[in-house]
Amino acid sequence: MLFSRAIIIVVFAIPCRVLLEAPDLPMPAVRQFLQRAIDGGPEWCTLGLLAAKDAILNRPPSRAALLQLVLDACCSPTPDTRGKAVRLVANRLFPDAGMAPVIEQAARQRLD
Repeated sequence: MLFSRAIIIVVFAIPCRVLLEAPDLPMPAVRQFLQRAIDGGPEWCTLGLLAAKDAILNRPPSRAALLQLVLDACCSPTPDTRGKAVRLVANRLFPDAGMAPVIEQAARQRLD
């Protein structure tokens, strides 16, 4: 089990580094990559959400699309994914004054 986690981290580290360091990436491909990671089980979900958070905070042009991805994960049918996404939004993203209105609006829309 420990070995498989190490492999997941190494395999995922390279694309995540590219995500943060490449000058320009096609957002549909980035979103699809992170969505597959989030849907890929507990370890992949954690890594996908962390990569999305880093991109949201460090790459403002991709903020809206990736914030929407994380907000969608908050409504995942998988309890583990949903819990991790909600904690990320509540603890790391909502305190940012620029993202709070978008998060509040998404929450209101889902409640209606």
